[in-house]
Amino acid sequence: IVRPYRWRLVLMTVAMLVTVIAQMSIPLTTKFIVDEVLKEGNIVLVNAQIATRSLGFFCLIICGAYLLIGVGRIFGNSITAWLSGRITADLRARLHEQMQRLTMSYHGKRESGELISRVMNDTAELKQFLVEGVPYLFINSLSFIAIGAILFWINPFLAMFVFLPVPFLTVGGGWFWKKLVPLFHKRGNRNSVMHSTLGESIRGIKSVKALSQENRRHQKFLNDNEGFFSVVFRLEKTWIRFAEVMALVIGIGSVAVWYYGGRAILDPTSSFTFGDLIAFIGYMVMFYAPLQWFTAVINWLTHAFASAERILHILDQEPEQYDDPDAITLPKIKGAIEFQDVRFSYDRGKEVIKGVSVEIAPGEMIGLVGKSGAGKSTLINLCCRFYDVDSGAILVDGHDLRTIKLSQWRENIGIVMQDPFLFNASIMDNISYGRPDASFADIVRAA
Repeated sequence: IVRPYRWRLVLMTVAMLVTVIAQMSIPLTTKFIVDEVLKEGNIVLVNAQIATRSLGFFCLIICGAYLLIGVGRIFGNSITAWLSGRITADLRARLHEQMQRLTMSYHGKRESGELISRVMNDTAELKQFLVEGVPYLFINSLSFIAIGAILFWINPFLAMFVFLPVPFLTVGGGWFWKKLVPLFHKRGNRNSVMHSTLGESIRGIKSVKALSQENRRHQKFLNDNEGFFSVVFRLEKTWIRFAEVMALVIGIGSVAVWYYGGRAILDPTSSFTFGDLIAFIGYMVMFYAPLQWFTAVINWLTHAFASAERILHILDQEPEQYDDPDAITLPKIKGAIEFQDVRFSYDRGKEVIKGVSVEIAPGEMIGLVGKSGAGKSTLINLCCRFYDVDSGAILVDGHDLRTIKLSQWRENIGIVMQDPFLFNASIMDNISYGRPDASFADIVRAA
């Protein structure tokens, strides 16, 4: 999915690198201002004039860094927004195309609301991660490494206190990850159930009203809604605990740096300067920002991974073989149909069609009569090859239906569904749906 847009990805990476480098320069420049400019400016007037010029120079460097940060973020975030939107749109298109080509047996086992949730909600979760998670993950990973090296260079002893939360984050992150992932899966499933219930309420509103079942239907939605709320609350509660524990550990590390850094400045034998402490604190804040943000990354990642898993479940399904390389194309379909000891079940162990054998001549009109659930619609579904037989065979002009190209076979079928469906289009478009190139006269004749 990303491959067609790799050059935009490269530009985004360059913009992020420029942003990181510019951010790294600010605390170090502040150190020089404190140690080299402000201290020297208090000695004599001549040095004060030189220091003033130096102060202006260093301030220009900081202004330039902030300018680079602003430009880099605008440029990088704009590319990120375009990439995430484009990739999400492509993914939705692939999901829609895959759903159109999946077998009727797959669709028969799933509610439309659940599939809609996959296309809209799960791709939206991925988009959020691409927009917010990926750029910050890249920038803060680089910042984390670079700042760690600078902190160790300024004062290895103080750096150890700054690094104190890292093992807690690593161990705690792994533990919370295991607890959060199942909750995200549950949240996705409950969300799909709620979508399905809502879709049924809207599509079946006439039946609900005709049978005075408004209260019962609303209670069904309330139950699903409460189930969704329960999972979301458990997820958020777990997440809040993790974030607050990490904030506490980080706060303890900050206090230790201030205490031992202040003692080093007060010690006349120490070479540690006030500028060093200012720079160290600046880098420490930048170092802890990725650590605190990392808890948000776990949130984004678990959302994105759970959504990606549900999306891949659809994309990995085996579609109908419209153009099977071994399938044959008949020169002309006459229409002789023969069922040879056909057996079929929607669910294993519950046969609907039990050894049906019948021959239908070309041009012959057949009426299937039987009580509800006897298998009349199922025979039509098998004839249209919406499903394949479990055993036996359906022959068309002497050829097994499974060996004929699916696209050719369905082009020769006209069907009026048991449950009427109209697309959101004109009457003319609905009539000519199977033949978009039909002339107006043909459409009128068909009507």
